[in-house]
Parts: sequence; C-alpha cells; structure tokens
Amino acid sequence: MRRIGTDALDLAAFIRPGDRVLCGQVSAEPQTLAAALPAAFGTVGPFETFLGTVMSNSFDAVPTDMPFAGYGAMGRASRIARRGRLDVWPLHYSALEAGFASGAIRADVVLIQLAEGPGGRCATLANDYVLAAVRQARCVIAEVNARAPWCAGAEIPPDLRIDAVVETDREPVSSPAAAAGEVERAIAKHVAALIPDGATIQIGIGAIPDAILDGLADHRDLGIHSGVFGDRMAALLSRGVFTNARKSVDPGLAIANVVVGSRPAFDLLHHNEAIRLRPAAHTHAFDVLARQARMIAV
Repeated sequence: MRRIGTDALDLAAFIRPGDRVLCGQVSAEPQTLAAALPAAFGTVGPFETFLGTVMSNSFDAVPTDMPFAGYGAMGRASRIARRGRLDVWPLHYSALEAGFASGAIRADVVLIQLAEGPGGRCATLANDYVLAAVRQARCVIAEVNARAPWCAGAEIPPDLRIDAVVETDREPVSSPAAAAGEVERAIAKHVAALIPDGATIQIGIGAIPDAILDGLADHRDLGIHSGVFGDRMAALLSRGVFTNARKSVDPGLAIANVVVGSRPAFDLLHHNEAIRLRPAAHTHAFDVLARQARMIAV
C-alpha cells in the first residue's frame, strides 16, 4: 500500500484513458481525491466519473468536456446534468451494489473515504455501492479522514486491497437539516398524523422530510430503517423518540445506508454500535422491508 502526501497527490498516476472512476457520495465523498480529478482528466485524457448524490461543490467547476455518469441528478449533480455532461443510468439504486460487487458494472478506479478506529478502518458515512465495487476495481485509493466518524456496520475487512492512501484532516461534506417554511410545516402536520407510535420510518432528503421528522417529536418508540440518516434523525434518536424497540427486524438498532447530515449526526454515529450502516441489500431489500412491522416510507 502506497502512502501519498496531499501535496504530492496526482491521480493521473493511477487512472488510464477510458477508465470509469467511482467516487464516494454525499457525506462519504473523499473531498481531497475528488478535487484532484479535474487535473487528472487534463493529463490522462477521457475517462468517466460515476457520481451518486452530490452535496459538495467539488464538481461545480470542472472541464466542460469531462463526462459523468450516475443513478440520478440529485443534489448538485443536477448542475452537471443541466450542462449535458451527466449520463443517468436507468437502474434502481438497489441494483448498483450487486452490479458493482459482481463486476457486471465496471469500476476501474474507486475513490473512497475511510475512518480509522481502534479495531481498524471503516467506510465512514456510507455502506453503499462504492464499498461493494472495491473488490472488483483495478485500483483503490482511500482518503483516510481524521475528522470522519467511525461507523458501525461498515467495517473494512483486513484482506480488502487498498492500493494508495491519502491522510487528511477535514470536515466531511455537511448537509445540515433544511429549514422548513409554512408550506413544509403544513404538509408535515398532515403526514405526522398518519404515522402511529411504534412505526419504523424510512425517509428521504429535503425540507419536507426534515419538517416531517420535526413533526414526530411527540411520538413514541419509533424505529429507523432508512436509506439515509441525518441531523433530524440524530436529534430525535438522542431525545428518545426513536428507540427502535418495537422493530421486528433489527430490534434496538437504527439502520441506514448513507449519511446526509452534519456534525450532530457525525458525532452521534462515532463508535455508536446502536446505529448501523448496512448495504442496500439490507436497507432496500423487498424481503427485509416486508418483514418489518409497521414499516412506513415517507
């Protein structure tokens, strides 16, 4: 394994023309590695970068001919889509993990953010298709971020090959809870009234989902089985609204796939065995969802 200083980082040494480069998404984005992609594109020549949901400004000012692919134009990836540079794949999110893991979907170079813990490293802030692609990639470059939380459920097995490591100390990509207006609060009031105590919740990203979570403050014994985990969930978990006690699958545990949040969520996740990041094969699986009593997706 090669260690590289941030001042000596040159992705052109690892990427070949025609490659597909996979970059971590949302709070799991390896920002230092992502920032080095445009320079590599100028040196190497054409390669494709696969993005998920983008919450940073890392790709706002890239070469106009730099191509991207993704499973949707979410977050700031919509800016790339408006420039006509994003090829959106017609795939369900849950199909990506299996496709990359099997090699049916090609990923030549994987850029991933990791966190260091007493027992080893973890794929911090996400347990998604990026981690699944690591075993099949020709080259894996990890950004080990000292400020990223150690997340239970996304531990890296010791035999996982990592070709190069860049050590950084920077705040992960933050997506604070969205501010709610009058319309969002009105919608949230209606939705919250439809959710009973003891329900297990799956919820998305944005002002309306965050307002709905605010509207659940007086509920009891709610559970979390969700694609995303963020600041509002963290706050309600800390206050005892989410206990996960009445879940039929993973009782006592909050389950999520990726983190879309900021420091409050990161701090709660750090070495917290009661919150587990699980792959989409669990968080998005029909059979798992069907066995989860009182499962409500918002």
